[in-house]
Amino acid sequence: MQTPAQTPNTMKLALAAEVLRSFGELTFVARGSSMLPTIFPGDILVVSRELAATVRCGHVVLVTRGGRFYAHRVVRKMNEGSRNVLITRGDALGDEDPAVPEYDLLGRVRVVVRGRKWIGLAEKPWTGQKLLQWAVRHSDDLAVLLLRWNSLRARIARAEASEEFMECI
Repeated sequence: MQTPAQTPNTMKLALAAEVLRSFGELTFVARGSSMLPTIFPGDILVVSRELAATVRCGHVVLVTRGGRFYAHRVVRKMNEGSRNVLITRGDALGDEDPAVPEYDLLGRVRVVVRGRKWIGLAEKPWTGQKLLQWAVRHSDDLAVLLLRWNSLRARIARAEASEEFMECI
């Protein structure tokens, strides 16, 4: 019988965290929409191991919390007693996340792969991106519109890839 700590999802997360800690890089598919418009569901995230001491405000980091991974932006760094903590928030969210102790930091998201595009994440978002993040945080309709656009873009990309494959046969 499996205990809650041994569920398949928990074991997958533990294995992924160990791969990142051991080999220094991890690639996985984003599922949530909390980082719109920077990261969309279905984007592939390339994460590199990073120490809390070298993380800066504005970096998008991968942390583990409550048996899940979160890729959110660092908005503040603080000291709680003798340990460093990060305060993160999803770009589309109004509220900050609970403090993340440095041992829950897995790495930094360096690249987002969207379709055939490799998008390097700047250390800090540029002004237009900040404006779009603010708009998504304050408008559910805009978030839904962006998600629909992304879904349509992904379907078109799959159709084009399928056509290219058929041309090769």
